[in-house]
Amino acid sequence: MKLKNKNYYTFKNKNKNFLIDIYQMKFAEITEYEYNIFNGEKFKDCSQFLSEKILKLNELGLFFSDDIPTEFIHTKSKELSFSLPSIHSCNLNCKYCFANAGENFKEEEKSFSEEMIKKCLNFIVSDPKLKDYKKYRLDFVSGGEPLLDKKSLYKIIDLAKNRFVYESKDLFIWLCTNATLVNEKDLEKFSKKGVRIGISLDGNKENNDYCRKYKNGLGTYEDIIKTINLIKESENVGKYLKELWGLSVLTKKNQDLIKICNHMIELGFTTLQMRLVRIQDKKLRFSKQDTGILFKNIEEFIEYLFKNAIENYLDPLLLILNDNDYIGKIIRRIILETPYVRRCKAGLNKFSFAANGDIYPCDAFVGIDEFKLGNIDIGFNQDSLKKFQDLSIFAREKCSLCWARFICGGDCYHNSFLINNDISIPDSNFCEIVYHIITSSVYWINELITNNENSYLIIKKIIMMRANLHSN
Repeated sequence: MKLKNKNYYTFKNKNKNFLIDIYQMKFAEITEYEYNIFNGEKFKDCSQFLSEKILKLNELGLFFSDDIPTEFIHTKSKELSFSLPSIHSCNLNCKYCFANAGENFKEEEKSFSEEMIKKCLNFIVSDPKLKDYKKYRLDFVSGGEPLLDKKSLYKIIDLAKNRFVYESKDLFIWLCTNATLVNEKDLEKFSKKGVRIGISLDGNKENNDYCRKYKNGLGTYEDIIKTINLIKESENVGKYLKELWGLSVLTKKNQDLIKICNHMIELGFTTLQMRLVRIQDKKLRFSKQDTGILFKNIEEFIEYLFKNAIENYLDPLLLILNDNDYIGKIIRRIILETPYVRRCKAGLNKFSFAANGDIYPCDAFVGIDEFKLGNIDIGFNQDSLKKFQDLSIFAREKCSLCWARFICGGDCYHNSFLINNDISIPDSNFCEIVYHIITSSVYWINELITNNENSYLIIKKIIMMRANLHSN
């Protein structure tokens, strides 16, 4: 028997060798001898030397299948995401803010008028590209603090809920806040109106206050903690708000992932998304020269997560197993064996609306004229829209040839623009970081399966339930 096409990638991690199917995202631990065979020129003629396990996997169509997909079928998403900022402004001056505290939006009127809110909602439920989704998600994450203009915020929420009820459409509302302006009355309103919130906090006081400052230079940590305690202690807050969702930014000054993770658990967070900073500032951004320390921190963090899981302590790992955390999403995709063909849905079924009615692919691009996709008065510019709709891994040249493409999905379009001035060319440093996360994750998932398969099955069941809950 001869092996067929080469649909795999091999790598070493610590003292072990691995084979991973590029398309189906299944992996197997292999011997050193097999590793050398798979990396040799005559691998097709060496099947007689392979283990029974590998040969059985080959019979199932893994690693060497003739049926190599050149394209995945793009099924229409059930959900459309859109953001309407209550205000393009902020009471903080965070060092890494992608929107420059809302100043990237240059128009004089920073808040949505009631007329503009109604026009945006009407556009969303009537435009041919947007009107036929089964679910809708309204996000308040557009580079400003939503609670800085509470009148506009609650007007948007009420008008949106009423309009979508009228249209018999499901609407989920998500609000990301710096938590410095939240009071008990706001929390009661969020609970009553079914608004879920995420709180931005970069770990402990020292790390948080280095970047997340008020405009007068003072830190925000103590005020954020007051809000967290208010949520936990309030008798008028629904259980969903008490399930705290945290958002942390990783920078060169804040990259101890274990410390961040433990601190957030101590504060009562049940979900956390950590993301690498996206900014040109060399004091904060990870350059090629900084990846050695970052790789070490990532490796130690993944090891920490899985060693705890092997000992039946699952909280740290479950904390980050969502599709927004930089590391957790990769672990989640490998466990679920779910291929991703795009970095995100920006410009496909995710749009950001500015206070003047301009439409952008996501919040990070708001205010950058070359990425404006249209305006609610005239509709979408089809040429501008097509640039983002064609941004799958098959259309991005470097991604199309990468062994990790279906696990990764590609670099953030905004990050690609910042680094290469081209949304289709990924940041090579980002790619190296992703490779490291994948290989470390495969190693430790394998260790968990080997040493405590029951914990692995529990984790897989939980994330499958979460995925089904989100898709239904």
